[in-house]
Amino acid sequence: MLILQGGRTPLMLTVGKGHLEVVRYLVTQGKWKDTINVGCQERTPGGGGRYLITQGSQLDVTDRGGWTPLMWAALFGHLEVVTFLVTKGSQLEAKDKDGETALHYAARYGRIETTKWLIDQGCSPWEKTKKGQTPYDLARIDIFDSEETKKKKKEVMDFLKVKRCKCDDCVSATSHLPEKKI
Repeated sequence: MLILQGGRTPLMLTVGKGHLEVVRYLVTQGKWKDTINVGCQERTPGGGGRYLITQGSQLDVTDRGGWTPLMWAALFGHLEVVTFLVTKGSQLEAKDKDGETALHYAARYGRIETTKWLIDQGCSPWEKTKKGQTPYDLARIDIFDSEETKKKKKEVMDFLKVKRCKCDDCVSATSHLPEKKI
């Protein structure tokens, strides 16, 4: 198998670019089932990633960091891909080598729609990494974030504040204060 600089194969490159016809051809040429992670970095599941799944690619195959295709799709905020993977049986609560789930990645990168969808599917906002960090904690981390990313992460944090609350009388996602009793 040809390995290019950076450790990628020709199949990985074509899946990542969404060149479906080339993907179909390369699949007939040899080993390919671990390439699905690259396919889940695409914007839509209609390209190479979806094709690899229909050909029997393992949904929860992991890369060197223990990342699954679902984690990659959540990190990039590709909700359509996330939805597709979960409907095909991908494990929502799978953890990478650091104990992070798809929800941790969605929250960390300010992917609000993906975060909401994962919570609606039953992902726990209380799940902790090996370092004891929740998705909310990871969303709070600011490592050279752009202003746009900061806004998105704040929206995720506001949403998670309410989802993490165990009280029955919260009045809004932004204030997260108990209702005043008169």
